[in-house]
Amino acid sequence: MKSIHALLLPLILSSLTMVSGITAAASSPDPSGTLLPLQYVNPPGLPRGTTSFAVSEESWVTTIDRRVVPPARGTVAEQLKAALAELDRQLERDAARRQSIIRLDISYLSGGGTQHRRIEEILKSYFSIRNGSMIGVDGAIDYPITTLVGVRQLDAGGSSVIVNVRYVDRSSIPPDLLVDAKARQRAAGKRIVLFGGITGKAAGADHQISAAVANLKSVLVFAGTQLDSVAQLTAFIDDHQDVAAAEQSIKAAFRAEGAQSPAQLVIKPLVADNPDGTAVVLAGEARMVPVAR
Repeated sequence: MKSIHALLLPLILSSLTMVSGITAAASSPDPSGTLLPLQYVNPPGLPRGTTSFAVSEESWVTTIDRRVVPPARGTVAEQLKAALAELDRQLERDAARRQSIIRLDISYLSGGGTQHRRIEEILKSYFSIRNGSMIGVDGAIDYPITTLVGVRQLDAGGSSVIVNVRYVDRSSIPPDLLVDAKARQRAAGKRIVLFGGITGKAAGADHQISAAVANLKSVLVFAGTQLDSVAQLTAFIDDHQDVAAAEQSIKAAFRAEGAQSPAQLVIKPLVADNPDGTAVVLAGEARMVPVAR
């Protein structure tokens, strides 16, 4: 006979990710205070494609981080497909599924805007069919946070793609926390907000930084916290820009939004090969600090 835990495993993912009454176009934390353990955050005013801007999660939600480097054969698109196939195998070994993925960071050797678009198409296909998840349907799970960055050099043993992924470790979560709302309330602690893939449309890198920080503020406020809560920020900046100048621009943008600079700020280069001319991408982690009303 199967154990109670084994019987509950199929319920875990829906308990973690289903958002009742919220579409993929605009998901936000439940204002009633009875938050689900894990909830995607996407302000309706910010246009997006096949990603989420952030995810709010309880501190007791355990996750697994994996790094996937495909064999150095074929094009970037072919290597990405191979990496995703290997990711599926890793998910299976950990008793997880594609719906378990909450964060995906992909670095690839830049080869032009059409390459970037092709990668987006592959990811859209990969997530749109994940075990019949019905993405975009009311009450269904949403896309994971995705930070996609083109670079000129990649330390991957000759490969052109590196995939870093975070997914929910379903096997280590006590079943009662997934099926009992009162148990979740008793266990509720400090929530964290993971964010990524946040950009801003504007002319010039400095203006894009300001726009991206403003969008980050919107995402965090929608999540129920504030810009001051950012504990760690990684800013991917067009590699033609001076790193020191970019750092000062980020700090100035935070001040302009009435917030202190992040406790930890890391600047990394990117190649602005996106068809939209994106030269700034923000990713990181924030604490759940209630917004003053």
